Amino acid sequence: MKMATIDKHLADHLIARDGCYPGDPRAARIIEYINAAGVKAYAVEYECERGRYSPSEYVRSPRVLWDAKQKKSPAPKRGEV
Repeated sequence: MKMATIDKHLADHLIARDGCYPGDPRAARIIEYINAAGVKAYAVEYECERGRYSPSEYVRSPRVLWDAKQKKSPAPKRGEV
């Protein structure tokens, strides 16, 4: 499996296009997290790797921005934008 870290622009692009990007399989989830360097990062998970971006020393405070099974972005938690 590969690590699929992406930038904010691509995360927004995938969310707006229901997880689709030409030439790639459809994304299952888009995740926002804090990486080991303390920087906000984004990742794409494919169906075969759901849960790959779960809490660890490299993935802190993961949050699902978009999930193909929900067909929409989850509502932000209180205090989140």
